[in-house]
Amino acid sequence: LQNPVPRRSWSWQQYLNEQKAEAAPPSLFTQSCPSRRTAFKVGMKLEGIDPLHPSMFCVLTVVIGCRLRLHIDGYSECYDFWVNADSPDIRPAGWCREHRHKLHPPKGENNSTPTG
Repeated sequence: LQNPVPRRSWSWQQYLNEQKAEAAPPSLFTQSCPSRRTAFKVGMKLEGIDPLHPSMFCVLTVVIGCRLRLHIDGYSECYDFWVNADSPDIRPAGWCREHRHKLHPPKGENNSTPTG
C-alpha cells in the first residue's frame, strides 16, 4: 500500500493570482440574483448546514452576496461553498440557540455562540 498523498488546500484567490487573472464581476451573473433585494450583506454571520457534513450546523460568514458564497468560520477558504439566498439550509445567527440545535463553533473556539 502506498501512503496517501497529502491533500493541499486550494485557494481561489491564490489560483487567480498565479494565473494573473481576475474573477468575473458579479454583475455578469444577473440570472443568479433574485429580483427582490436580499437582506444578506458581505461579512454577515449566519448559521447553516455544512454541505460536507449535513448533520452539522456551523457558523458561516457571507463572502459574496446575492447567490451567497459562504465561508465556514475557522476553516480554510477551500471549504467555502455557494447557496441560493433562499436556501432552507441557512438561518440567521442565533437560530440554533433559539431552536436548541447544536452549533459547532469555529476551530479554536470553545463556545457555540457566533460573534459579529
